[in-house]
Amino acid sequence: MRFTDSLAASRLVLEDGTVITKCDECRTMWKERNQRGVVGDPPCDGCEDNVELGDRLLDENFCAAKVYYRVRNQILVYHNGEHDKEFDLNHVAVWAAIDHFPQKVLNPFEVFELVTDVYHHFLRERNNQSSD
Repeated sequence: MRFTDSLAASRLVLEDGTVITKCDECRTMWKERNQRGVVGDPPCDGCEDNVELGDRLLDENFCAAKVYYRVRNQILVYHNGEHDKEFDLNHVAVWAAIDHFPQKVLNPFEVFELVTDVYHHFLRERNNQSSD
């Protein structure tokens, strides 16, 4: 299974409600290694999955990032004759997320542009990887 970004891949919720994170899996792997005689500790310092979203962002990008993570899977697709192809975010969903953001969004249009620019950046990356 391939995920479109690391944060999506780092947290799984099972049907029974159990949450498994990449950190849990990494710690389990290192525990099993230590039991087999390979001594070491998980490399938590500097691990991207061990850093909170807010610690990696400039303050002015925090709101846009939160909106993006809420709406990134609400996409528009078209059928090209063979399969569905995604081409844009649902703009209504983006504006609804901005309008209902817990704090007042000071510059909503700028946030909208950042969110859609980030989406199109990742879409181009996925399209380039699939064509290789």
